[in-house]
Amino acid sequence: MPVEGAPAMAAADADDHDIVEWFEAAAETAGAVQSQTLRRIIESNLGSEYLRRWLGGDVRVHDLSPAELESLFTSAVPLASHADIEPYIQRIAHGDASPILTQQPITMLSLSSGTTDGRPKYVPFTRFSSQSTLRIFRLAAAYRSRVFPIRSGGRILEFIYSSKQFQTKGGLMAGTATTHYFASEEFETKQRTTKCFTCSPFEVISAGDYEQSTYCHLLFGLLFHNEVEFVASTFAYSTVQALTAFEDLWEELCEDIRQGTLTSKITLPTMRRAVLEHLMPNPSLASKIERECEELRSSGWCGLIPQMWPNAKYIYSIMTGSMQPYLRKLRHYAGEVPLVCAEYGSTESWIGVNLEPLNPPERVAFTVIPTFSYFEFIPLCKQQKQESSTLVTADDFEEGQPVPLCKVSVGQQYEIVLTTFTESSLLHHGAPSWCSRYTVPPNSSLNSSWHPKLSACPLRYPIQSITAEGCLNPLFDLGSFHIASGTAWASNAHTVLLLRPTMMCGQSLDTITIHCPPWVPTAVSQQPRCPNKYDDKNATSDEPTALVLCHGVCPLILYVGPPSHPRKLCFLLSRYRLGDVVEVAGFYKGAPQLTFVCRRKLILTVNIDKNTERDLQLAVEKGSGLLSRTKAELVDFTSHAHVAHHPGHYIIYWEIKGEVEEGVLRECCREMDAAFVDQGYVVSRKTSSIGPLELRIVETGTFRKIMEHFIGNGTAMSQFKTPRCTANQVLLSILDCCTVKRFWSTAYAP
Repeated sequence: MPVEGAPAMAAADADDHDIVEWFEAAAETAGAVQSQTLRRIIESNLGSEYLRRWLGGDVRVHDLSPAELESLFTSAVPLASHADIEPYIQRIAHGDASPILTQQPITMLSLSSGTTDGRPKYVPFTRFSSQSTLRIFRLAAAYRSRVFPIRSGGRILEFIYSSKQFQTKGGLMAGTATTHYFASEEFETKQRTTKCFTCSPFEVISAGDYEQSTYCHLLFGLLFHNEVEFVASTFAYSTVQALTAFEDLWEELCEDIRQGTLTSKITLPTMRRAVLEHLMPNPSLASKIERECEELRSSGWCGLIPQMWPNAKYIYSIMTGSMQPYLRKLRHYAGEVPLVCAEYGSTESWIGVNLEPLNPPERVAFTVIPTFSYFEFIPLCKQQKQESSTLVTADDFEEGQPVPLCKVSVGQQYEIVLTTFTESSLLHHGAPSWCSRYTVPPNSSLNSSWHPKLSACPLRYPIQSITAEGCLNPLFDLGSFHIASGTAWASNAHTVLLLRPTMMCGQSLDTITIHCPPWVPTAVSQQPRCPNKYDDKNATSDEPTALVLCHGVCPLILYVGPPSHPRKLCFLLSRYRLGDVVEVAGFYKGAPQLTFVCRRKLILTVNIDKNTERDLQLAVEKGSGLLSRTKAELVDFTSHAHVAHHPGHYIIYWEIKGEVEEGVLRECCREMDAAFVDQGYVVSRKTSSIGPLELRIVETGTFRKIMEHFIGNGTAMSQFKTPRCTANQVLLSILDCCTVKRFWSTAYAP
């Protein structure tokens, strides 16, 4: 079995054994697989502006050994942060269609969790982003099913939410990666392949109102209470939030179930209609839930999940890092139901899978999947705190030289570096099965007699006439490849079109008209690299060739004119510093197993929000700017992500010199809250899953007390700097004892 990629994602009936066998083979030779992955990434992106800048335009990749290629790449291409590639991505967002980071067009952007200078960070999103998500979910589900077997056709109570998408200046759709994924075909495929279906219809997931969606998620969870196999959310915070809400909503939920009606609080028309379609009066279920809730309320809602969903095998979500504070509350609700940590990834790339679901979240390790990206690891160690040191760094780590995946050491901490690509796996990994090859002249027609599967196909999707302009979006939506327009047609050029019927409109399936396209690719691989590719040895150099391939029950029309080998669609992040600090816990065969330690520069997070020290600084500058109306000034500040109660919220502590009217301070508080522009924070504030920002004014001398505390514990004066965010209970005690005034933001008030 080849290890270049996962098994075909289109094969919905593939069993767990296939994907496990693929991963086991990849892990066994992880170092060699990484070399293959890097070669494929470079070959696919060599014509991009970014790689040409560092590697030049004349490098002969095929002539280099794996070691030579890795040495060339790591010595010539520098490490990069988002700030380094942001100008390129901004050009893409503004509509520049030239081959900047890829030779292919980008039509969607994801909003990453970080920000740069107070602005959301864009990361291009392609079909492969959804495909890799499906792939890792299938792999993780296969390992979970070994210890937590679930019933085929069961339900998942998923507390998942989409945010609104928007268009960039250049017309690209932008939104969170989860929003793109929940709207993708792969989200539906995941449910079919794992044989477990989410309780709520898509209209609930995509509603965009956190409170209304949560109510409906809970309602559907109760309707399917005996069918729920496990409870899930992207982050543990969401599950805790939803179950906390249940404590106040259960009586209203029972009334809706009893009457077969829906509370007037659900006002979004599309969601309301979708929910009402599934409701009918069920007095006996309502009475049963009421009795159980009365009992749970008397016990402080301990064991809520097994009581309400007696067949739930486990609770599944991201539970590491900033989610760990919620585990205590989650375990309170879970009772004896195990907590299973979800997979490790980022907006840029998936990284590792949890192969041992029985391990508690505090001990989870993620096994790196060596085909998703090319991974490097920067060794980190804590700086020696010497009073005479003049070293200025962004954090407390000293860095070593990056090492490849196969050379990491157990017990060592690293920052992850990614070189990514988003390639179409549809042909490369054999998703469509080859049926036949036909040589046809230009402008001829295909009909159902060409292959029996065409006439037997129950899906009679309309398809438009194939033209250069008409193919651009369908090609990208399919995730296959795109051939740049504007190049003169040549009879001996390699041209490939792949069409998916579901993306077309116009003509019927059996009357597809072929037009010879007046454009060709800028570069095509001359060597076949996949055993599943078609055999074109007998084709002439000047005859257009049509292939019919079957993708499940849906035929695909592949037009090749003249014959060639399929190209891949790639997006490249070269040597991208992810900012995550991990520790190597061990190895699974040849693949390292990582535990998440922290974000290097992340200081504020409650839910899906992630704000850095720079973001905090910008917000404080915006708020304190209003002090210029007075004679007061800001002496010092710090912050705290308060998660002891739900919803969590930010607390910012100010020490002020001079007198300020309370009205001005309220305005300062509101300005700071509105100044946090991280998309996760904005969405969470609008949906009230993060509470209003709180400004606390502390008495004069408070920050001196903090400094004295650090010095008293051995910190050199020359090394001291005020922590801009703290969870230290001693510091919080000092701050809270010294608080003299409190103000709450009205920035997102209805």
